[in-house]
Amino acid sequence: MSVTSSNLFQAYAVAMRAHTLRLIAEGYARMDKARFGVEQEPAITGALVERMRAYAEEDTHAPSWCAYYSIHDDPPLNVGRKLGKSRPRVDIEFERVARGKRPRLRFEAKRLDSATGHSVSAYLGNDGLGCFLSGKYPTTHAEAGMLGYVQSDDENMWAGKISDSLSRDRKVYAVEDPPFCRQTPSIGVPHTYVSHHHTTHAPHTTVYHVLLRFG
Repeated sequence: MSVTSSNLFQAYAVAMRAHTLRLIAEGYARMDKARFGVEQEPAITGALVERMRAYAEEDTHAPSWCAYYSIHDDPPLNVGRKLGKSRPRVDIEFERVARGKRPRLRFEAKRLDSATGHSVSAYLGNDGLGCFLSGKYPTTHAEAGMLGYVQSDDENMWAGKISDSLSRDRKVYAVEDPPFCRQTPSIGVPHTYVSHHHTTHAPHTTVYHVLLRFG
């Protein structure tokens, strides 16, 4: 089926929001949380992608729409004139498979651990949320995602810190109202939040923040 129609493309993009969160929830549910309490981000992301793929491709109870998604781990992005290894790499890309233009929802992942200095400033900084706000990671339909791997304290504490930073530094992060709010329904990942941003590179971009606890 072709996605050349703009209306059809948007319909697929809307469905992708819920489907992506469901895939993250299913992959996360199949992980050994304690094992990844001190692991680096690439190891956690790789394991999460592996389990999401296993669910989508092998679980007989997975919904039929799983057949229309590809999940990419650390794919290079074709941005500007950058070629080969100089291309930026996003942590996870969900691709809606169809003929014509394909919606893609990209997630950047960061550890959140007070003991090791993995802070909110890094999560929201140039190599975190800033990758989407600066245009380093392009979007196909003005939506993007952040994964926060919580390795100390709890999800509520980190959500509060993210919310405080976005509210306090609205200009820095080009925040639109509301600055940070809970996403409902949770689709199996209860600590999911939404922020809205407006920059030259990312006008009216919606970012989904998913906090996953490990350890």
